[in-house]
Amino acid sequence: MKKRYKLRIQVKLALVAILLSLVCVVGTTLAYLLDTSSAVTNTFNPAFVDCEVQSDSSIKNISDIDAYIRADVVVTWKDAQKNIYYEKPEVTLLADDANWTKNGDYYYYNGTVSPGNSTSALIKSVEAKSTAPEGYTLSVEIIAEAIQGDPEAAVQEAWGYAPAGN
Repeated sequence: MKKRYKLRIQVKLALVAILLSLVCVVGTTLAYLLDTSSAVTNTFNPAFVDCEVQSDSSIKNISDIDAYIRADVVVTWKDAQKNIYYEKPEVTLLADDANWTKNGDYYYYNGTVSPGNSTSALIKSVEAKSTAPEGYTLSVEIIAEAIQGDPEAAVQEAWGYAPAGN
């Protein structure tokens, strides 16, 4: 009985010794790696993508990369204080159909626009079919958006539309 008791103690001591050895080896390895490894700097420069509407209804790509452009045209009656009349005006809006494609509420420019360049003018003319309410004038606003031109799938994923220039 004493031999079994001694054997159990020896096995337990051997297991503790092996466990301590493993802890020392792992600890020493980690300490070495942390001490000798230098920090790696991962520099990530995101692209800047934006656009601005010009007075001639063209849209300028002010991004630092090629971009797709889309625009929404909002036509309302406004007074001098910028109040909007509740009834939407009836208008004839002639857009540049050669370079722009209307899909839903948006006009999509056919293809990408390089940095610093502009689209063709979106609107050729706007003519009110109804008479302006007293004190109100016709207001045409263009709300434009830009999205990166590469990869091409980005425009489809974000806007759910593939511009005709692709």
